[in-house]
Amino acid sequence: VTLKQQTTHFESLQAEAEHMRKEYNDTLREWQACKERLRAAQEAQKVCQVKERELQGRLERQLVEKAEVEVKLRDSLDQVQLLKNEEESVRNELQSSFDEAQMEGARLKIRADDLEEQLARAGGRAKELEEHATSEAKRARELELR
Repeated sequence: VTLKQQTTHFESLQAEAEHMRKEYNDTLREWQACKERLRAAQEAQKVCQVKERELQGRLERQLVEKAEVEVKLRDSLDQVQLLKNEEESVRNELQSSFDEAQMEGARLKIRADDLEEQLARAGGRAKELEEHATSEAKRARELELR
């Protein structure tokens, strides 16, 4: 093997070694960049997990508040229904009392008309009796004068 062949072979090996060193450095940089992205992604994941726990806690509190508001709303609706029922009951009682008062008023009117008629008859009878008494008194005076 000649020196020239060995030199060419050495230069070829040297070029191949340089190429491999360049590939190694590129791969190392790529690996380091991936490692850095992985670290950043893990940090972001931790931040997201913290945020997720915060949001989960907030959601749970809001669900509890929502349930409390729904209970209050149902209680309020029940109160409104009770008040409506009470209003209807009072309205019915008032109408019943009004109807009774009208009927009592009608009965009293009939009784007043009857009493007025009786009074008129009694007045007429009293007048008749007075006239009769006056006429009897005249007759008694006339008899007395004779």
